[in-house]
Amino acid sequence: MNKQETQRFWNQKIAEYKASHLPVRDWCERNDIDPNRIWYWLRKEKSREQPEIQEASQNWILLEGSVSPPGPPRTGPSGIVLQLGEVSVEVYPDFEPEHLCRILQTLRAF
Repeated sequence: MNKQETQRFWNQKIAEYKASHLPVRDWCERNDIDPNRIWYWLRKEKSREQPEIQEASQNWILLEGSVSPPGPPRTGPSGIVLQLGEVSVEVYPDFEPEHLCRILQTLRAF
């Protein structure tokens, strides 16, 4: 197999493994594959994803305002609160979509 064929073969095997929801050792035993090979390709796959995560985490934006504990409700048009774990983002009708998109992309990277 050439490099491209090998990559396709292992991409397929990794997809099959993930779809099985089995532990690596069990899946490998059933498929007669050395678990070390799967671990190698899983690490390789993860390392290909890392630059995207690192790039996303370096995309900081300046936000005007302050971080404070929840206070009295804002007066004026009502908005929505987006909750992600311990982080909440309040979005009001006058928000800037580009800023919200960048905030969500940054939060998704974590």
